[in-house]
Amino acid sequence: TCVGTRRKKSSLAMLKQTVCGPGPHVGWDEGASQERDLLMSQRLLRRRVRVTGFFLALVLLCAGVPGRAAPDPDASLTAACIAVLRAPGSSLEARYQACRDLARAGDDRAVPVLAGLLDSKELAHMACYALEAMPGDSVDAALRLALGLLQGPHLAGAIRVIGQRRDADAVAALGLLITHRDRRIADAAAEAVGRIGTSASGALLLQALTDAPGGTPRGAVADACLRCAEALQERGDRGAALRLYEAMAAAPLPEHQLLAALRGVVVVRGVEAMPLLLELLGSDSPSRRGLAMRLTREASDENLVQALAAKLPTLPVQTQVELLAALVDRGDSVAIAVVGDAARSAVPEVRVAALRALGTFGDATCIPLLIQAASDAGGTDESAAALDALGRLAAVEADAALVAALPGSDPVIRVKLIGLLASRHAPVAVPALLEQAGSAEGSVSLAAFSALGALASPEHLGAMVELLLACPHEPAREAGIRAVGATAGRIADPAQRAAAVVAALPRTVGPAQRCLLLQALGRIGNFAAFSVLRAALTVADAGVRDAAVRALCSWSDATPTALLLTLAGTTESPVHRTLALRAVVRLAGMVAGDSERPSPQVVAWFAEIGRIAASDDEKRLLLAGLADLPHRAALDLALTYLKEQAIRSEAALAVVRLAGALGDLGHRAAAESALKQVLATVPDQAIRQQANAALKTMQ
Repeated sequence: TCVGTRRKKSSLAMLKQTVCGPGPHVGWDEGASQERDLLMSQRLLRRRVRVTGFFLALVLLCAGVPGRAAPDPDASLTAACIAVLRAPGSSLEARYQACRDLARAGDDRAVPVLAGLLDSKELAHMACYALEAMPGDSVDAALRLALGLLQGPHLAGAIRVIGQRRDADAVAALGLLITHRDRRIADAAAEAVGRIGTSASGALLLQALTDAPGGTPRGAVADACLRCAEALQERGDRGAALRLYEAMAAAPLPEHQLLAALRGVVVVRGVEAMPLLLELLGSDSPSRRGLAMRLTREASDENLVQALAAKLPTLPVQTQVELLAALVDRGDSVAIAVVGDAARSAVPEVRVAALRALGTFGDATCIPLLIQAASDAGGTDESAAALDALGRLAAVEADAALVAALPGSDPVIRVKLIGLLASRHAPVAVPALLEQAGSAEGSVSLAAFSALGALASPEHLGAMVELLLACPHEPAREAGIRAVGATAGRIADPAQRAAAVVAALPRTVGPAQRCLLLQALGRIGNFAAFSVLRAALTVADAGVRDAAVRALCSWSDATPTALLLTLAGTTESPVHRTLALRAVVRLAGMVAGDSERPSPQVVAWFAEIGRIAASDDEKRLLLAGLADLPHRAALDLALTYLKEQAIRSEAALAVVRLAGALGDLGHRAAAESALKQVLATVPDQAIRQQANAALKTMQ
């Protein structure tokens, strides 16, 4: 429609003068009909009118073609924006803003003005921005006409706008530009055709792909083919999409584009693409095998997945393992059946992968297979995989099935099943665990008591106490004591937590059973338990007394502190004295840690320990506790031990630490004096450096 570059440039000038200049707007007579307007415009174009006539047709089409009205157009805003764009004195920023406003609220009146800016060095990109967003067929008509006018980057910009707007009527004109000598224009045209995504687009791109110079398609053409094929597939034109995908798969393209094309072939062809999918699975290329796994995960055609699953045993071992993982991610009925069969495979690696997979989506019907695998495989990878799967089964029937498997399993498997029930937090297993706690197998009894400590409720406490008394296995008894203490701790009323254990004391047979209950009372730690243990300190049996002392020394609060101090001062057993002193230091430190400053009671406890402590080890124990007690009396007590050669270093360290804390609490003079005493009596250089550093901080 144009003859030569010179005429195009002069035509542009004429268009600007017509639609953007200060003169009146050129338009049709008010009484002319829209049909006559359109007919005359088409005749002008068919006859290849002069360039000025061409631009007049552009203006008339933009003004006269019926278009979609913009949602709630703001007529005054459009008029104001047009005025800004036409005014010679408008600033660049003002024109930018006008284009932005037209993109949001412009109507057909703005199309000729914006079309006239498509070759502007400063405003072409903003005109494209506005035209891309504006609704209406007049915009599409203006852009199609501009294809025969613009050049270079301005033409490429208009082409991209057409592509974004998906103007199907522009496909033929864009197809002529796919082979343009300017690479930017050619690539933009290919992208636009692919984005439009019609059957005509597909035909053009298929021709561009197969007729590529040198046999190698441009990357932009290949990308456009992919985009167009996806659009055709979404529209239901699977045949056209498949032709594009297959042509790409046969072309010499980069690997990433070939993979995309192969994926499209498999997705469109479904089960008919089984040979291709098997080829991908058997490929030496990790990227192609990865594509096959992705397709397996994403495939919506169950027939394809079933056909692929049937080929699983014929694939290489590593491929079978990878394919099982892909099937697990699907989690559908087909995958469950395949994984169940693979768990019986003759290949150990495949069995392990399948057994682990059953833990993800298996149900109660898988449990016998998993238990058998765990039992037969012993300590191998298969056993670990089976047990891991049993622990992860989400089926609601899984807990009951595990419980039902306990009686018939050998002791090793029973121990593992009990551990699984505990990790699954299965309270339904408690009755069976109570039965297993009385097992003659020590390992089974130990595992059962450990699980009961996590799962049992207060109503099971009486039965657990009886089982504890009857248990002949020492490790299991220790676990039973812990389980009784943990279960009693779940009783809401603290005063009632020791009731079941205290009630069982009269039924004990011999000191050994009594000692078990005393240890359990030590873990319960309420006042009723304390009273029983205090009374037990005076019994004749040395074993019972020892159990009572140890239970009191493991107490969790300061209740027995005074009693333990008395015990430490009166007992003839060095072991009991050390245990009692260590417990008092621990409890006193715990009480002191609960407040900002230690109470006089805590200080008095440490003073009493200082009176009782006889051996150097007992004094070191005292000094370790004093170091964490920021109190003036604690500092004075620690200073007294500087005179004792055997524990002088420990005493000096305690003094330095206490002085540093007390210096910040208003006892700077006493702290400085204590540090100077350390420097005067202790030759150890490391301690002296600490003392000097503390003094320097205070000064």
